[in-house]
Amino acid sequence: MVADREGDFRENTFSCSGEEENVHVTVFEDNHIVSNSIYEAAIACLIRQEGELYALTQDHIRRTADEANLRIITEAKGRWVAEDVEQHKPEILITQELQEALEGCHIEAWPVSPTGREYSWFIAED
Repeated sequence: MVADREGDFRENTFSCSGEEENVHVTVFEDNHIVSNSIYEAAIACLIRQEGELYALTQDHIRRTADEANLRIITEAKGRWVAEDVEQHKPEILITQELQEALEGCHIEAWPVSPTGREYSWFIAED
C-alpha cells in the first residue's frame, strides 16, 4: 500500500490483536518512509477461528476488494437496467457513460481498484 503522506509520520512496526466470539485476529503493520511525500505500509492479518489459521496479505486483501467492487458495479447495473429494461442497455454504453448513469443513483461513487485495474461495464481490465 502506498499513499500520500500528510501530517507527521514516523517509521514504525506494530501489531494489534483482538478476540470476539471465538475468532482471534492479529494485524501486523510495518511503515517505511520512502520520500518526503510517500510512505509504504506492509500489512498482514492472521485470523484464527475454530482451530483454523488464515493468513491474509495485502495482495489477498486487494484481490478481495476488487471482487467486492465488481459485485457493487454489477448490482448497481442490475438496478439501473431494472428501472427501464427497454431504455437501459449497458452493453451499448462505454464505461464512462455507464459510470455517469450509475453514480449518485445506484452507486455512491465509482469504486477505485486497489490493484490498479480499470473497471468497465463488463469486466475488470488489467
